[in-house]
Order: sequence, then structure tokens, then C-alpha cells
Amino acid sequence: MRLILCACFIFSLSAFADIGRILQSSVGKDAFILRAGKKIFQLSDLSLELGDEIHSEGSRILIHIYPANQLSLGPKSILILSEHSIKTTKPETLSSVIGFQQGLVRFNFHLENGQEIDHKIRADGIVFVVRGTEFEISSNENQYDLEVSRGQVEVSSPFIQSFVPEIITEQRSLRFDRKKHVFLKKKFQPKFNNYLRFRDPANLLKSWRGIKK
Repeated sequence: MRLILCACFIFSLSAFADIGRILQSSVGKDAFILRAGKKIFQLSDLSLELGDEIHSEGSRILIHIYPANQLSLGPKSILILSEHSIKTTKPETLSSVIGFQQGLVRFNFHLENGQEIDHKIRADGIVFVVRGTEFEISSNENQYDLEVSRGQVEVSSPFIQSFVPEIITEQRSLRFDRKKHVFLKKKFQPKFNNYLRFRDPANLLKSWRGIKK
């Protein structure tokens, strides 16, 4: 019995099928979620699941990832919700992996006191590790651009041999050349100025706690 209790304590992860929801979708009605090979076009307040592939097409989309993280997608963006877990034992640990396929996305990752986080954004040849921050990632066929508005983001690539990741702090930027596989410094210049604005994290936390009861 003691062994069973210990195992439950150590691996106490949230077991909810839903990992988030669509908060808002605007401009067009062509956006969709690809889930198990089927397209879902009715996105209003839609619950999100692991493995969902989000296609914004001509729309902008605001997403709540539990407990209080937010993603604001620009047109022609594609994301995959690859991993997500919430360990409720002390210290509370949040982890997730989001696959960035293309487009222009602004991220807001909320960190509460006492929490430990392990959030990653994975793209082709590059990984962004989040440290409780707000930032923007954009892409084209030649490069990825990172613009950090608040906090910091750690960036690494298997193509670049380094003992430590690149650490990009507030009001700084980084470019990854996808063909030459090099990091380049650039002027801080966010592209996504008309993104759907983020909601108050305190209200999102309250909403999530009501859902999980």
C-alpha cells in the first residue's frame, strides 16, 4: 500500500483530456483544427486536445493553454500541441512542447510563485526554452526570428555546437538562418502588432480551477 501511495504522489499529473481552449478567432472563418485526420472548423470556445494541429489560415486566433499560458496566432500559422502535463504535487511543475510549423505567433507564458516550468517550442532545427516570458516567433523559408518582449528565452540548435544555449533577454532578438545553420543578432523589431490581445492570467487561472474541479 505504501508503495502505491508513493507512486501516486510522485506521478501525480493532471489527467484531463482537455489541455486548453480557443478564446477568440477573428477575421475569417477558414481556420481549422486538424484532429485525428479530421478538420474542425467550429472553433468558438473549442476545447483543445494533445496532438491537435492548429491552422489559422486567414484568421487570427487566441488560445488558452492550461493553466494560464496563451498563444496568439497570426494568419498562415500552424502549431502542433505535442506534449502537456501538470504535476500537482509540491512544487507544482508545468511542462509542454509546442511544435511550431510556420507563421507568426506571439506567446505569453505565465509563471506563479513556487512553480517550476519546462516549456519548449520546437521548430525545424531549433528549440526555444521558455522561462516565464512573452515573446514572438516568425518564420519564412530562410529563417526563424525571435523577438523577446519580456523575460528571457533560451535558444539551441543541434546544428550549432555550444556548451551553453543562446540566452535572449528582454527587448532583444535573434535570427536563425535555416540554410546556413547559424545564429545572427538583429535589431529588436516585433512584426505582430495587431495580434489578439492576451487576457488577464488571474482570470484564466480562475477559469481553469473551475474546470478541473
